[in-house]
Amino acid sequence: MLSNGNGGEDIDELAELLNSPDTHWLDAWLPQLQRHALPQKHTDSLLTRAYSVITKACMNRLPSSTSKTKPSSSSPRSIFVLRGHALRCLVRASPGTVEPDSFWDQLIRFTASFSKSCAEMKQEEAGTILVLSTFEGVVQCAEARSDASSFLDGSKFLSFCDYWITFAKRSGDICVLDRIGSLMQSIPSSSSYRNPEPMDCTTQDQPLPRQAKASEVVLEGTKLCGIFAQVVALVDKASKDDEIAEAIQNCNKLIQKSPYLSNLLLGNQISSDLKDNEEFIRVSGKIDRAFERLRRSAQKLVDSQERTPELKQASSDLLKSCVDALQDLLPHSTDAKFRTDIASRALDSLFLMGRSTLNIANPQTYIPAYDYLESSLSVIETILKDGGGGDIDAPNYLRCISGAFYNLAGSLYQASRHGAAVPFLKQTCNIGVRALDEYQRKGPKESPNSAKGKEREKEWMQLEQQLYRRWELLAVCYLKNGDRKNSYESFIKCIHSFPFTTSGLTDETDAQCLSAIFGKQDLRVVGALLEYQYESLFPYRFKDGARPVLLRLLQDILQVYSTKDDISGYLMPIRRARTLVRCLEFVYRDDEDPSSVVAQLGLGSLDALEVEVLALLNKQDLSLDVGLAAYRHQYAISSHLWLANLAHRQSVDDLLGVVSKHVDEANVLLDGLQAEVASRTSKATHNRKSSSSGTPKTQRKVSSGGTPKKAGIRKGVSPRVAKVASPRATRVTRQRVPPAAPKKPAATTRRPPVASKGKALVTPKMTGRPEFIVSSLELAYEYAKLGKLKRAASVFNTALDIVRNMETSPEVGAFFLLRFSETLALMNDVPRSSAVYIEAYEHSERILVEHKGMSSSQRIQSRARRLELSAMACHVFALIQLARDDGTLALTSLLQSHRLWTRAIETTSRLSRSSSKSAPDTSNQNPFDSSNTGDASSSATPTDATPQSQAKLRAPYKLSTELHWRLVEGLIGILFPLADTYLTRGSPREAEYFLKQVQTLGESTQLPIIESRALTRMVEVQLGLGHLEEAVTLLEEAASKLGEWTALDNVDLQRLLSRYSEKAEDLEAAIELAVKALETLHELNGEFQRFDGHVSGMRRSLEPQDVVGEIIAPELLATVLSRYIWLLRGSGDQDFDALISKLGTLPPTARVKVERNSLMANLTLHNVHQRFQSDMFLNSLTESTIAIPMGMSSKTTIQRMLPINDVLNALDSAEKYFQDSIALTGKTGDIVQLRNAAVSLTLVKAFQTSLGRLEDRNAVYAASLLDASSATTLRREMLEAIQQKLSSMHPADDFEWPLISSEGISEPRPPTNTSTRPSLLLRPSEDDMDVDEGKPNERSLKEYWKSVQSRYQTKLLDPESLCSSQTKTLPSNWTIIHVHLAEDKSTLLVSRQECGESAGNPLLFCVPLKGRRDDGTGDEEEHLSFEDAMAEFTEIIRLSNEGTKAAVHVNKDDEEARSKWWKQRNDLDTRLKDLLENIEFCWLGAFKTILGQRPNLTSEQMDELRTGFEKVFQRSLQVKDKKPKSRGGHKKAGSQSQAPSQVYLDDAMLRCFSTLSPKCREEELEDLLYFILDLYQFHGVPVVTAEVDAMQTVLDLRTVLEEHNARLLKTKKAKEKLQRLGHRSVPAEQSGDEEHVFLVLDKNVQGLPWESLPVLRGRSVSRIPCIDFLHDRIAFAALKRGQLSPEAEEGDYDGTAVVNPRNGYYILNPSGDLTKTESRFQGWVDDMKKLGWDGVAGKPVTEQQFSRALKERDLVVYFGHGGGEQYIRSHRIKGLPTCAATMLWGCSSGNLKDMGDYDRTGTPYNYMLGGCPTLVANLWDVTDRDIDKFSMSVFDKIGLNGNLISRSTANRSTTSTSILAAVARSRDICKLKYLTGAAPVVYGIPFHL
Repeated sequence: MLSNGNGGEDIDELAELLNSPDTHWLDAWLPQLQRHALPQKHTDSLLTRAYSVITKACMNRLPSSTSKTKPSSSSPRSIFVLRGHALRCLVRASPGTVEPDSFWDQLIRFTASFSKSCAEMKQEEAGTILVLSTFEGVVQCAEARSDASSFLDGSKFLSFCDYWITFAKRSGDICVLDRIGSLMQSIPSSSSYRNPEPMDCTTQDQPLPRQAKASEVVLEGTKLCGIFAQVVALVDKASKDDEIAEAIQNCNKLIQKSPYLSNLLLGNQISSDLKDNEEFIRVSGKIDRAFERLRRSAQKLVDSQERTPELKQASSDLLKSCVDALQDLLPHSTDAKFRTDIASRALDSLFLMGRSTLNIANPQTYIPAYDYLESSLSVIETILKDGGGGDIDAPNYLRCISGAFYNLAGSLYQASRHGAAVPFLKQTCNIGVRALDEYQRKGPKESPNSAKGKEREKEWMQLEQQLYRRWELLAVCYLKNGDRKNSYESFIKCIHSFPFTTSGLTDETDAQCLSAIFGKQDLRVVGALLEYQYESLFPYRFKDGARPVLLRLLQDILQVYSTKDDISGYLMPIRRARTLVRCLEFVYRDDEDPSSVVAQLGLGSLDALEVEVLALLNKQDLSLDVGLAAYRHQYAISSHLWLANLAHRQSVDDLLGVVSKHVDEANVLLDGLQAEVASRTSKATHNRKSSSSGTPKTQRKVSSGGTPKKAGIRKGVSPRVAKVASPRATRVTRQRVPPAAPKKPAATTRRPPVASKGKALVTPKMTGRPEFIVSSLELAYEYAKLGKLKRAASVFNTALDIVRNMETSPEVGAFFLLRFSETLALMNDVPRSSAVYIEAYEHSERILVEHKGMSSSQRIQSRARRLELSAMACHVFALIQLARDDGTLALTSLLQSHRLWTRAIETTSRLSRSSSKSAPDTSNQNPFDSSNTGDASSSATPTDATPQSQAKLRAPYKLSTELHWRLVEGLIGILFPLADTYLTRGSPREAEYFLKQVQTLGESTQLPIIESRALTRMVEVQLGLGHLEEAVTLLEEAASKLGEWTALDNVDLQRLLSRYSEKAEDLEAAIELAVKALETLHELNGEFQRFDGHVSGMRRSLEPQDVVGEIIAPELLATVLSRYIWLLRGSGDQDFDALISKLGTLPPTARVKVERNSLMANLTLHNVHQRFQSDMFLNSLTESTIAIPMGMSSKTTIQRMLPINDVLNALDSAEKYFQDSIALTGKTGDIVQLRNAAVSLTLVKAFQTSLGRLEDRNAVYAASLLDASSATTLRREMLEAIQQKLSSMHPADDFEWPLISSEGISEPRPPTNTSTRPSLLLRPSEDDMDVDEGKPNERSLKEYWKSVQSRYQTKLLDPESLCSSQTKTLPSNWTIIHVHLAEDKSTLLVSRQECGESAGNPLLFCVPLKGRRDDGTGDEEEHLSFEDAMAEFTEIIRLSNEGTKAAVHVNKDDEEARSKWWKQRNDLDTRLKDLLENIEFCWLGAFKTILGQRPNLTSEQMDELRTGFEKVFQRSLQVKDKKPKSRGGHKKAGSQSQAPSQVYLDDAMLRCFSTLSPKCREEELEDLLYFILDLYQFHGVPVVTAEVDAMQTVLDLRTVLEEHNARLLKTKKAKEKLQRLGHRSVPAEQSGDEEHVFLVLDKNVQGLPWESLPVLRGRSVSRIPCIDFLHDRIAFAALKRGQLSPEAEEGDYDGTAVVNPRNGYYILNPSGDLTKTESRFQGWVDDMKKLGWDGVAGKPVTEQQFSRALKERDLVVYFGHGGGEQYIRSHRIKGLPTCAATMLWGCSSGNLKDMGDYDRTGTPYNYMLGGCPTLVANLWDVTDRDIDKFSMSVFDKIGLNGNLISRSTANRSTTSTSILAAVARSRDICKLKYLTGAAPVVYGIPFHL
């Protein structure tokens, strides 16, 4: 076909045939040939011949330039197709047949010819498709070769690939580009090249690494071109983002790793021989173009808003690599054109990256954006280095860079990111200055007359004119950031940069004079400018150098406004008066003495200044100031207020009078001003109505042009006066959020404090404005403080919708809602209060916090306001919790609020000028200080501590802004509730501490009324403590501070004076003062009722009647009234019932209900006592011992007589009142009232029982009441201590609001990362609660404390709960005894509760202390009252303590002195022994048996004893076998008569009296006699006391007891004999040894050593605060035992503490002065150290050592002075998660300090709160030798020494003596068996080693 002469038609036909899919050519034959084993030589020959034939035929058909004949016609397409088939034949030949380079070169040439033909024929698209198809076919055949790796290699193949890329790009085929790229990447030849050395760009002399071969560089360049083209094609084709990102990332890696990219980009700029290589130059050109296209594509992606962040990041990384590559080129070329091109590219990319990187909302992008622009500057620096800039237009580049910085700075500034804008502005300014300098030095590059030159000149002029604005913007940013120094410098540079030459000012100075340039200014303008300067500088008056400038400005202003004329006088009187008001403020706020400052201003004196300013404001002829007449009232009001402040500052005589006078005058002016505004508003409304109805428009004359007359101006004053304030006030008001607080300290006035505020509410059209919200808030808050809660809620409701509709700022809304929530909480409306609190929280979340855009002053004030808001929230939260009876959480929130108020004040103090810093005074400690100060005494009372926060208030005048005074008021407002809460809880020390803070605040701020209030509250503390002398001193001081004022403070003072008189037993004075207080309250209430009518106006009819008639201070009235009623209880006052009715009409707040219930309960009980005294039978109840249960039962039902029923009904009423009082005070109420109610209710139950109200649960109920009245303060402190233990594991941020549910329940905050944020809520030590919740032991410890917390929180004091026994689950060998004293101290209440499931009901005796030993003759020799006993005991202890201290002064060689000292000690020892015996005899007598050991009697023994007693009394009553005789006046009056045989003694009473010794005194048997006679009488048995032979009956009783004891002794001996004979069935009697007695003593009797009463001495006795604490100790001991022995069963536990004798710590002689004690115990210490003990001896112990020992050890022994209070503070002990058993052998270590009406406090209770299971301590001071002997005896008995511990470890079966028994048995070891032996006592539960 090819050989015939058909020409082009053959070619076309053949090409079509070969392209047909049905044609089988060599492609299909070759596999068959190879299968039939055709030799490779023949196959190669066939293939090469085919190639040759086709190629020759195609060549013959091509036109030749030398041939003149026309060739045969054939299409270029057909020829190209045939050539493709020819090359596919050739490529299939075996290796070596064809050279690769020649092959690929032919393919390129053939394709080039075809491409040219297609271009001529305009068939490029079709040709491109054919070329790509042909190339793919050829390459596939090449890949099938056995030597494909070498065939697809070499420069020609890379040239082919480069050529192939051209067609792929033309068609946009991404797949082909990927195919080419993969082929180029797989070329093995490139990997065989050695890695060149990296390019060193630091010098220009070394542009290249080693001289690479041209082929290597060309090959690398070709590959790079392909990769670049592939990426560009992907971008242009808009492929998927992930595909583009992957290609870009690969390309970026290639750019970073390519060794020759820099060589290729340099091109002919390269300094090697490569620049002469044409192929290199060709490839470098292509690389440069491809690289530029790649850079622009990357920029396109970076600048796109539609691409994914991942793609944009990858593009940004690629662009950065491109810039780095461009920057590397600059040092290697000096060609200006080349360097300009490179620099332009780099800057273009850097500008884009800087602009696209910056995200205003993400501060993390600011620095990267800045770095990109900074890199652009380094590009220019590289060009300019060493003068290498040449002809480069560097100034223009610098101008562009400056503009780039300015653009980003402007974006930041407009977004208020002033701090972030500063670095950008600094660069734009500095670079702009440099650019201008370079431009002015070098001159323009272009001709000024050319278009380009003119354009460039315009650009430079624009920079020059804008540069000063850039400096100004930088200065503003500095100023907003609080950097005034740099701001000042920037403003200076702004002035220097001002283009004076282009402003025209220079030309004017050449032709005009100064007056013509600046003009003559009006004095009014000058004054206004000076005032503006003063106003701008005044906020920074505390800065150095500001004061003299301000003084000078005031002087200049006064001079300007002093212009006068002969007719009018001062021409600008209002302006001058305004300036004088500024002077008053300046004088007040200045540090110097006011008189001195006034003199410096040239104003004479303050009095003259006052006269002048008021005269100016009252001037009739205002001259130039006629237009300012509307402001006269305002300036007058301001002047009065500042004069009041100055009077306050100077502490003038009659301070309150002077201040009140000025404030009253200001109020009068304000009233007139508001009346005038209201009148004008009404008149304007009337005029508008008249005008609309057609009246002539004559009113418009006032607004006509020209200069109006003065009178006309006065009439035409704008009614907008309500919006106008003095310049200073206006500025402050805009910066603050209006709260409910007075603006000035002068708010303490004679007039009701809500007067001016209340009237603001009736101002027309006020609603909807912020002023209305603020006025409503403040008025309502004042009502709430006055106790008019309903009125307050009504006022709040008027503005509530406005706040809820978000028509106020979030800050104002939050303030408003918090105050409303506070009012609702005071009304006990917990759900509404909680809901409003949540609303307030939502408003607070919308408040913008301080940011860097604010000035320093603004940030400080913003933070202070946020702290203020948080403090208020904590206070409101506390009130809600109080309403819920959660006193612990309330107290915690109050303390948090206190800390926040203090922080807020400290924050505002930063606004003042820094003063000299002094070291903090740590000499005094307060009970709340938690700083780690090493040695600190917890005994240091808070009375001696000065609050650190008050140092900021010593000179408040520079800080006396409204915000500052508001914060001071807030701090005072939280200190009083804190003091009240602590006092209510029974913690007078803490209450006094906070009241002293208030007093300090009052002194430092010169507010005498605040001082008076603090002193008044301290009077209440002192009265409660029983310190009457201190109380009267404080009363006098408070009265002197208060002055003669008719106010609530005066009422409170009169109330306390009445209470003092009552305690001083001056009842007449007490009544008179109570009447005076009530009259004052009535007068004040009348004034406020009239005032309310004046304020409310027409709104009064819209309010509920109970709101209108609400009285002021209802709680204060209830307190005064209830006390007055109590004082009148026996006077028969005719108004008595009316007073009680009035008390019942008061609002039923919690405090009012407590007062009313307490009064009614006590009155009812008093009436019962009165009834007793009027009845012969009932009168015996008050003089007889009463038992619960009654002690005797009847075989028949007793019918009570009517008088007894009446008394029982009265007792039932008293019971109900007392139960209500307990319910109201049980959790958060006054502990004094709670205790009295519980004890009184116990007496009521005793009376009910004695009158026949026999209930099974009476005994349990009465015993529970006594326990509830014990340690009430300690129970509440326990909750606080537990919260401290738990909170240390979950620290909270004080700044955060407490979260709350809609029911008022506290909710925990979501967990946050607090690892780097310390807690501020509570500050436990760093080692107090470092528990890891991941450890089982610590986790169980946390669960234990939570369970204790839950038990205390859920404990109820209702009758149902109190009737449940608390002792059933306790060990059966334990007995709990309560000893309490009635409120009048005339009755001793003693109860006994035996523990265990099988124990019977408790037994309680009410023993009268008066008259029991009185024989009726008036001889009271044997009578021992409580007061007498305590006086004797106190005297003995005082003398003993003095003797103990005097021992060091007794010379051991002075025998006489030693003998005298010992005689005194022995005498005291005897006195104490006698006193204890007398207490037992006189107070208890026969009833001491309630303290005795358990008798463990059998039923037979009980029957025998009962029979003996019954025989004695039946014989004594002389009624055996006789009919009872009726004797007038002596027969039983309560019930029907019955015989003695019909009644019998109960088992409980028999067991009790069975322990009475037959050898007891006769008086004690008489006690038993008369007690049982009373029982007979109460049960209806006629008893004639005179006919009873007492002496014979006593003898008979003694006989019965002797017979009983003989039987017991006989039984005991029989058991012992059987045991000796080996009868194991007979148990040994160990009950006496194992029994433990726990004493629960009330505050009155805790100081006595009950353990040493004869009936208790030598027995195992310890003290506990209450039964709840006993359960706590047992639960913890069980927890610890379970951790040590998990396999132990619960039933095996005996209730003792777990103490490991090898895990102990000793503190021996820490003070260093007890050398003898140290020497006595040195051997013991050495032995214990061998067993694992640790400790310190002869040196002080640190608080951390002491604390860690208590926490980690099982036993701590202290030999030193006191209880170690000087080494560890009380709060550290209370906050311990665990506490070791402790022995404090120091003087008075176990003493609980008497606190008057409140519970005692001391070291033992601190250890109880810390969780200590057992504490051994001394009640009073002891001598070292005797107590050392005692302690060593205890150690020996419990086995606490080296030898005994070793033996006990070896023999586990032996049981050691308990600590309680060891202490009891060691008392007689002392030389002074009572003075020393009775001092040690044990608190807690027993332990065995």
